[in-house]
Amino acid sequence: MTLHELKFKEDNQGKPKIVNVSVYLCVAGGVGGPYDLMQLCSMYKNGQLPPDTLCNFGTGDWQRLFDMPLINIIREHCTSQPAEPESKPAESESKFVAPKEDTAEDEETFLDDFLVPKTDDYMDDDSPMITCPHCWNEFHLSQVNYISNHPSLTGDSVLGETAQTRFLPSKFNAQGYAIDAKGMVCRDMACPRCHLKIPEILLEEKIDVLSIVGSPASGKSYYITALTNALRKNLPEFFDYSFSDADVSMNYMLNHYEDLLFHNSSDDEVALPKTELEGSNFSSQVNLNGITVNLPLPYIFTLRKIHDNTVSGNGKGFMHNVVMYDNAGEHFEAGRDSVANLATMHLINSSLIMFLFDPFKDSKAVKDCDANDPQATVALRNINQGQILREMINRIKKFRGMASFEKSDKILTVLVPKYDAWSNSFPFDLKDLDFTALDEKTYTYALDFSIVKLISYCTRQWLLARSPEIVSESEAFFETVYFLPVSALGHCPGFDATKNMIGIRPSDINPIWVDVPIYIYLWKSGLVPAVKTILDVEATEMQGSFKNDSFFFLDQKSKRPQSVPALYWGETVYDMNMGKYLSFPEKPADAGGDSSASGTADSFWN
Repeated sequence: MTLHELKFKEDNQGKPKIVNVSVYLCVAGGVGGPYDLMQLCSMYKNGQLPPDTLCNFGTGDWQRLFDMPLINIIREHCTSQPAEPESKPAESESKFVAPKEDTAEDEETFLDDFLVPKTDDYMDDDSPMITCPHCWNEFHLSQVNYISNHPSLTGDSVLGETAQTRFLPSKFNAQGYAIDAKGMVCRDMACPRCHLKIPEILLEEKIDVLSIVGSPASGKSYYITALTNALRKNLPEFFDYSFSDADVSMNYMLNHYEDLLFHNSSDDEVALPKTELEGSNFSSQVNLNGITVNLPLPYIFTLRKIHDNTVSGNGKGFMHNVVMYDNAGEHFEAGRDSVANLATMHLINSSLIMFLFDPFKDSKAVKDCDANDPQATVALRNINQGQILREMINRIKKFRGMASFEKSDKILTVLVPKYDAWSNSFPFDLKDLDFTALDEKTYTYALDFSIVKLISYCTRQWLLARSPEIVSESEAFFETVYFLPVSALGHCPGFDATKNMIGIRPSDINPIWVDVPIYIYLWKSGLVPAVKTILDVEATEMQGSFKNDSFFFLDQKSKRPQSVPALYWGETVYDMNMGKYLSFPEKPADAGGDSSASGTADSFWN
C-alpha cells in the first residue's frame, strides 16, 4: 500500500487522519492486529516499533514499517518522537524478529519471573486460566496464541527463524478458529510465553502433573512406557476409563517406545535409547528473556469416563488431562537447576511424584539382586540415590518458597524397580497378588488398599534394611508416602555381546504392578473407588504409643524400638523382621498426624 492509496480526513485540530488503516504487525514473536493509526502512534511513542518491525495490510507481503510512507504519517501524529536510528539496518528477506536485548538478570530474578507471570494487564480478564505443560506458565484463555498456517509466515523470536509465526488473533472463522495474516485458518494453539504447541483439549479441562524422578539408568523410560501401556489396557477393564493421547504428535517418542516394547513381533532383543539432557526427541529449546532455555517434552493424555451419564459444563461428560515427564537422570543431580535448564520445574506442580530407587545402583541392595542379570555386572554403577532425593526435595522447597519445617501435601510413591531381579528377598510374589477387589453385587472393581498397604509396609522395611535414608528423607518431607515394588519388564534382560547392549525380547515382557501408583493417585483424587478387605491371617495386636504422626512399638525380635507413620494405623501388615503379621491400633481421636493420610477405618472414606 502506498501513501496515495490511503484515505484521509481532517480531525478537529486540522491534522490529517487515516480512516482505513488496518495493519498487522509481527512483534515479540507473534502477529498482532489489526491496529488502527492511533494504536500505532501509541506503540511508536512507547518504543514498541523498532526499525525492523514487519507489517502487513492483510493482502500483501510483509514489509518493514520504516521503509513505508506510513511511518511518516505516524510520526506527524506523535507529539514526542523517539530518536531516529543512526542508520537503517540492511534489508533482509528473513521474517525473523530478533528478541529485544534486555539487561542481564541474575538467576533468582529470572526464576521469579518464570514462576510468577506478570498478568497485571489482565486483572479484569474473567476467562478461564490455562497452564502450559511446557513452561508451566498460567495465562488466561483470551491470551492463547495461534500458530500461523501459511508457509510464508515464518520467524519467531522464541522458537527461531524456521518456526511458524505465533500470533494473538483478532479474526476468526465461523467455527471459532483463528485466521492468520494470509487469510488461512489456524487450528493449532500455543502458549503466549514459550510459544510451544498446546493441545486444544487443555483449554477445556485442567491438567494434573505426574512426575517421575530417578538416577541415570534407573529405568525411568522403561517404567513410563510400561506404565502408559498398562493404563491403556487396564483402566477400561478395572475402572471404566479410557486413557488416550491428547495429541499423538506430542506423544510421538513415547508411542515409539510402546511400539518397540509392546507391539513388536520380532524375536530380536530391543532396548530403549538413553534419555538425553538435550535434543529434539527429549526437550524443546526456547528463548525466554534473552536466555536459551531447555524445557522437557511433556507426554499428555486424556482420562475419560467411558460409560458416563453425567454431562460436565462443557457438555462432553467427565474428562481429565494428565501430563507426565521423562527427564534424564542427570537433570536431578545437584547443580543442574540453572536458568538455562529448567527441566525439573514441573516438580512444583506435581500432584504425584514417583521416585525410582534402583537396587542395582545401591551397594547394599545389589547384593539381593539376581547375579545372572547383566545389570549386576555390565552396567553396575553405585550412585548416591539419597542425594538425588534430597536435591529433588530442596528444589521443591526452593521454588515453592517453603519454610524448612513445612511438609508437602503431594503424594510420593517410592518405587523399587526391577522387582523381578530382587523378588527372592521379598516375602510376597506380586505376580499372584491382586491389587483390585471385585464387588460381586455390582460387578465393578475397586482398589484393594489392604493389599496395597501390606506391600507398602514390606517394601518400606526392605528399604530400611538397605537404604534407610530413602525412607527417612521421604517421610520427613511428604505427608503421604507409599513404597512399592514394580517391574517394567517382568523378566530378566539379556546381554548381546556383539552389540554390547542389554536388551529384552518383546515377547518376554510382562510388567508387574507398574500402574498401582496411578490408581492410588486417582483414588486420592476421588476418581476411582477403593475398599479395605479383611486379611484372613493370624495377626499379633501391637502395643505401643502415639506421638505426633508416628506410632512407636518394640520389635520383639531385635528388642529395638520401631515407628510407623499414620498411613499404617489400623492396618494389618506383615513384618519381615519378626516374620509374622502385625495389627496396629486405630488412630486415637486426640493423636496428631494428618487423618487424610492415615489408613484408619474412620478416616479411610473421608
